[in-house]
Amino acid sequence: MKHVLSSLACLVVAVLIIACQGKTDPVGVFQPSENTPVEETPAVQPLPVFPDQVLVGAGDIAQNNQPGTAAKTAELVKWVLRSFFGSTAFTLGDNNNNHPFENLLTTLFRDTWGQDEIKKDLYATIDHDEDASIFYNLFGERGGAGNDGNYSRDVGAWLEVHLNSNNVTAGSIEWLEQELKENPDKHVLAMFHHPLFSSGLHGGNMQVRYIWEKMLEHGRAQRAKGTKKCLVVFNGHQHSYERFAPQNLDGEYDVNGIIQFTVGTGGAKLMPFIAQRLNSMARGVAHGVLKAVLGNDRMEYEFIPIPGSNFRDSGTIMCG
Repeated sequence: MKHVLSSLACLVVAVLIIACQGKTDPVGVFQPSENTPVEETPAVQPLPVFPDQVLVGAGDIAQNNQPGTAAKTAELVKWVLRSFFGSTAFTLGDNNNNHPFENLLTTLFRDTWGQDEIKKDLYATIDHDEDASIFYNLFGERGGAGNDGNYSRDVGAWLEVHLNSNNVTAGSIEWLEQELKENPDKHVLAMFHHPLFSSGLHGGNMQVRYIWEKMLEHGRAQRAKGTKKCLVVFNGHQHSYERFAPQNLDGEYDVNGIIQFTVGTGGAKLMPFIAQRLNSMARGVAHGVLKAVLGNDRMEYEFIPIPGSNFRDSGTIMCG
């Protein structure tokens, strides 16, 4: 009898096992059917990581009574371009300085910064001393042809913007605003000839305040999203080198402001400083070029003088 009951117990267990096969839902846990929509949590997309980008250049370059210095700075540019794969060159206006630009197309500029070794990797900035049609024929899209000298390009984690500061119009400011809106995750490096602040003979140029204003608005918009972007400006015009601490529109120190470099050191006759402005961190009356390394979260800078000059300036700007 015990044997029969044991057999019946085994049979009941076997039936229960068979009945439960295929049932995988744990008790009290909802399992959606094929027709039940499943809400997925979007993955957080990290910002892309770009390789470092190396730039080198200056403004105020070719001047007929200073032919040797333009040749020496051109050699520095070529050295950087040869040393760093993928590096590019830039100018900051007054590529021809105080002489008819057409003459320099076949003489001084052509034989220095206009050499093919530099020109093939050169992004130029226009200024008032240059005949616009000749400038655009020489540089084309890399000089802002078709847009009054205004153009931009992606440089890794950075947006490089070139502007015609001799003709700051409502249209050019609207163009800049749109460029910044289309590149919300980029640090910004703006290049134009005239500085807003200067300790030098030429002083500052108030019309470029509109450029600064749009860049600062871009910075505020990014901070509201929880990120901080670098805002940097490269200028020429004053024939010397000067670097400022980050500033606001009124020239007051602001950790979230714009860092301005004046690099009018490409070869034209140098100019003295008149009075040191507030927040001027480094000044040098020397010919040379500025090398910048643009990284994902920083910009490294180095002023490289021509042989015979001892002035140097270097450092790192952190973007966070």
